[in-house]
Amino acid sequence: MTKIALAGCGLVGGSWALVFARAGFDVTLYDPSQASLDAALNLVHSASSTLAELDLLNGQSPSDVINRLKPVQSLAEAVHDADYIQESAPERLAIKQALYQELAPLAKTDAVIASSTSALPASCFTAEMEGRERCLVAHPLNPPHLIPLVEIIPAPWTAPTVVERTDALMRQVGQMPIRLNREIAGFVANRLQSAMLSEAFRLVEDGICSANDVDTAVADGLGLRWFFMGPFETIALNAQGVADYCAKFGTTYYGLAKEQADPREWSDALIATVEKQRREKTPEGTLEIRADLTIGADGRESVVRKEAGLEIVELGAPMDVLWLRLTKRSDDPHETFGYIRDGRIMALIDRGEYWQCAYVIPKGTLAQLHERGLGEFRRQIGEIVPFLNDRAGELRTWNDVKLLTVRVNRLRRWYRPGLLCIGDAAHAMSPIGGVGINLAIQDAVAASNILAPKLLDRTL
Repeated sequence: MTKIALAGCGLVGGSWALVFARAGFDVTLYDPSQASLDAALNLVHSASSTLAELDLLNGQSPSDVINRLKPVQSLAEAVHDADYIQESAPERLAIKQALYQELAPLAKTDAVIASSTSALPASCFTAEMEGRERCLVAHPLNPPHLIPLVEIIPAPWTAPTVVERTDALMRQVGQMPIRLNREIAGFVANRLQSAMLSEAFRLVEDGICSANDVDTAVADGLGLRWFFMGPFETIALNAQGVADYCAKFGTTYYGLAKEQADPREWSDALIATVEKQRREKTPEGTLEIRADLTIGADGRESVVRKEAGLEIVELGAPMDVLWLRLTKRSDDPHETFGYIRDGRIMALIDRGEYWQCAYVIPKGTLAQLHERGLGEFRRQIGEIVPFLNDRAGELRTWNDVKLLTVRVNRLRRWYRPGLLCIGDAAHAMSPIGGVGINLAIQDAVAASNILAPKLLDRTL
């Protein structure tokens, strides 16, 4: 499979777009709502930048990922040559039934058509569809670009090869698929979640404990086990294997299961009780995370700093930097270095298979550079770094050249009661020879040395 199409966008579709594009696939996106299409593209733009900062884009730049996305204006244009179609339309049966009837003649006969549905079995919206054997459910846990689980659920008529191809593709793009042998309401993850939620509400309804205590039992107890291993692995490690655990505790759990066997509706009164207890920690409206101390480490455009009203002093910088990437060859130098020629500066960072290049320009002159044209810019690169002259043509458009605005500033005061700013939130120095990141690390170390004793003895 080489071509991916997304039918239905929004937040789920946008997250899927990032999953496939990050893995190197070309992706077409279609949604009848321009707002949903825009939301998907905006998600990819913002999330890819964050993932790049965390080195979670497989060594790629955000532009590498974004350039693989192609929004289109019709379903036919999106799917006509797609090998795999991920449908993420609204969770309403009539909408999906109509969409799949429209999809049937537009998609290739051997294309896989997978639904992101979290509740509807594929059999209920593909039964009357021509070529229904190519359809199944590939349900992600949202957002799939951060949570790898994908539940693959075939309809009774889904071809086994379609299941195999979907499983292989999910693994190829870095997801973790599980296969269900047949359709079942809620699939796997939601059934497990349902069992826990039912018991959580029961414990509150019966006055056993508060909603906050239930959350604590998971967040500070079971969740710490379960975030890296499942229930069967957990019980196996809590005894000499699964059989030993069941021999020791099976009767106990059977007794609990009999107590839990009577399903209860969540009454309005019960829901109101849980809501009230939760709002004691989280006020209604904008959700808040309350803390005795907030560390503002959210970069040079710090929202924390802005909301706190801390005034930044701009010290100015005379230049900006254009970042670009050019192929590295075996006979090239093997170290990071810089070139200076006729007052022009270009630094090369050895990234193994390519050079990450920083071309320094006077601040505010990018528009003039654009006016002179990309060809002139390529020529200048060849003049400054002669051995790159024959590969400057790899810059095909200005989209291959990214502007990083250099900023030098600082706060007059880094703190106020309950808030401490560090790193670029307190003093931006980017990108000047790694000074900014080194100072940010020093800030973090210094803050940790001061705060750690108070955190450990719970005096903060």
